[in-house]
Order: sequence, then C-alpha cells, then structure tokens
Amino acid sequence: MNIRSEIIARVLEAILKLSSAKSPVTIDELLEETLISREQLEKILKILDLPPYELRLTEEARIRAILRGLEFGVEGKYLAKYLNWKGFEKLIAEILRRAGYSSEWNLTISSREGRIQIDILAYYGNLMLLIDCKHWNRPPPPSAELKILESQERRIIFLRKLIERMRFEGDLQTIYLVPVVLSLYQPSKPILRGHIFSSISSFKAALEYIQDAYFQLRHERIRIPRAMSIGMLVRRLKGLNVF
Repeated sequence: MNIRSEIIARVLEAILKLSSAKSPVTIDELLEETLISREQLEKILKILDLPPYELRLTEEARIRAILRGLEFGVEGKYLAKYLNWKGFEKLIAEILRRAGYSSEWNLTISSREGRIQIDILAYYGNLMLLIDCKHWNRPPPPSAELKILESQERRIIFLRKLIERMRFEGDLQTIYLVPVVLSLYQPSKPILRGHIFSSISSFKAALEYIQDAYFQLRHERIRIPRAMSIGMLVRRLKGLNVF
C-alpha cells in the first residue's frame, strides 16, 4: 500500500501537535485526529520509526520524526512550526550534519567595532555557511527579506575582518564564506542580490546548489589553516572579545 506524502504529513502533524515528552498521545487519539484507517496509521508510524502504541516524544525524537517526514516529501512548514527556535536550529544543524557539515550555533562574537549574533556557522570542504534561521509563523514580505539581507551583509563583512586579523601558522587554505537565510516558508525569491534564501523543505537542494555555484553567489574569501575545525575557529573568534 503506497502512502501519499499528504497523509504522512497529516499523521506527523497530529503527532507533533498532540504529543510531548510529558503528554503522550495514543493510537486512538491519532485515529480520531487524522481520520485514516488503523492499517494506514500503523504503516506511517513504521515509516517514521515511531512505536505503534502510546507516543511520548522528547525534542530529539520530534526532530528525528520531522527529518523522516522531510525525506518522504512532507512540507517542512507543516512540521517545524511545532519546534521552538532552539529546536528549529537543532533541526537545521542535523540536516547540515547529514550533508557532511560540522557546525556551531547560537554564537555571539564581539570586538571593539561591535558585536554580531550568528545562528549557525557551518563548515565543509572549502565552504563556510553563515546561516540566519527565521522561525516565522507566516511567509515574510519582500521588505523584511531586504532587512534580513542587510543584516547578513553586516555579519559576513564583520566576520571576514575578524578572521583576517588572526595570525595563523601552517598550511592555509581558501574558504568561501557564504550567507544563507533559512525559514519555514518559501521566500519570494530563492536568491536575492546573491544571498541564498531557502525554506526548510528545499534546504537540501539549496546546499547542493551552493556547493556547485558558490563562486557565483555572495561570498567573502578567508584563509584559515587546513587542519582547523569549526570549533577551533569559533574558540579563536571568541578569544578576540578581549581586544
């Protein structure tokens, strides 16, 4: 029996809506909420790697279930809205990890010139992504997207200047620092003045596009040691707070 993505979405949204770590949801409650057959429900729970009985979901379990839904073509806007902003960033970090990226999130970096807040900084190969996560409850208007773009411009320039001030030794490589804005909803334009704007549903495709076309997108070039991890770089950046 084939299960359409809309049915999977209906079940998964009901689970996320009704369940939590403290308030489990039963199969009977899901049947009443989704109006599908028990056979369909049991198959979908198997697809989502969830038990065919009382469900009690931790934040990590909710993120895993959402990732499974995304794999089966469910629109992310129907799912990720049931996460708070911290859970939303964890979801994005897990998508990045599965794509090969290591990441640090919820960063505050300061210098004499000012301070920036970075939601997620991700690193893979010769790419470093400066990601601004927007947990909107509705699609943003174009005017809001322009303001977000301006904020990303300030962040990328600020970050590039800080990294340039560092004195690195050893074998250095060129890294392309690319700004990305990620939200629940599909933006009005996927690329705005060279900046990537992506919904959570199209984020995997956006990552693939960035890897192929980063040199055509808005970017800054930085030089860091080939053996430096994202964690090591962040620690060095935070150490600059004292100058």
